[in-house]
Amino acid sequence: MFAIHTLVARRDRVQLTTVATNPLQRRAGLASVQIALSSGARATVKQVERSDAEFLLHQIGRRNVVVAPVSQ
Repeated sequence: MFAIHTLVARRDRVQLTTVATNPLQRRAGLASVQIALSSGARATVKQVERSDAEFLLHQIGRRNVVVAPVSQ
């Protein structure tokens, strides 16, 4: 029912960091963070506080930063 997945990667291998929100997440102050690595691996952290998502964006995604709202 619940699972924990851990991705360990070097910061210089991160190629793309994206923070996305949908209307319900914006209303609740939440966001999702997606990270793409040079190896092709991807990780998504869903339903985190918007401030935590922006912190991850600025700490991990030093280059190729994209902030994209999701409209539905």
